Amino acid sequence: MPQRHKDIRKAKELMAAAGYAKGFAIELTTEKVGEILSSLRSSRRRSSRSDPDVVEDPYGTAYFAGTQTGPPSGWGTTPWLNTPMNITDWGSRAVPNVLLVSAFQTKAVWNAAHYSNKKYDRLTKSFIGAIALKDQRKYARQIETLLLHDTPVIIPYFYNYLSAGTKRVKGTSPMRWARCTSATPRSAEPDCDAAGRSLARP
Repeated sequence: MPQRHKDIRKAKELMAAAGYAKGFAIELTTEKVGEILSSLRSSRRRSSRSDPDVVEDPYGTAYFAGTQTGPPSGWGTTPWLNTPMNITDWGSRAVPNVLLVSAFQTKAVWNAAHYSNKKYDRLTKSFIGAIALKDQRKYARQIETLLLHDTPVIIPYFYNYLSAGTKRVKGTSPMRWARCTSATPRSAEPDCDAAGRSLARP
C-alpha cells in the first residue's frame, strides 16, 4: 500500500486554512507500558513545527480502568475510549475480524477514535462474509485504501509474537498474549480473571 510523502509546506498551509497558523495544543493520553513512552518522545523529536504541541498524560494500568460498555450505552468511563488523542497497544488476535469490527466499525466497543464511515462498515461485512481468498483480498485492499485516506488511527509498527515448542512435549498449544492486571476488566480482556491473573493455559 503506497504511503503518503511528507510535505511540511502543505501541512502548514492546511493548518493555516483551518485557523491554526500558530499551531495548537492537545493532550495525549497513554499508558506506561513497554516502549510506548520512549517511542512517543522519539517521534516528537523528529516532528516539525507544524505539528501540534502535545502534552503527555501517561497512566499506569489505570489507562484501561473503568467501564467499557461501548455504544449504544456510551463509551463508559475508561480513559482510553474518552480522550481526544491517545496511544494504545493491542495484543494479538486470532483473526483480523476482531480488529476490523471492534476498533473501526461505527459505534464499535473499542472504537477509541470514534470513527464512523458507512462505506467502511459495508466493506468489513463483505470481507467477513467472503469465502474465496480472492474476494477477501479484494475487500481487504479497499479497506486499506479507505483507512489510509481517512486515517482514524496511525499504526506505526506491529509486534512479532513467537511461541517456542518441541515435538517431545504433548498437549500444548500457542497461547495468545494477554496483559493481566488488577485493573483489567473482564469485558476488555476475557483471558484475565477478576484478580488480574491470566486464565490462559498452554
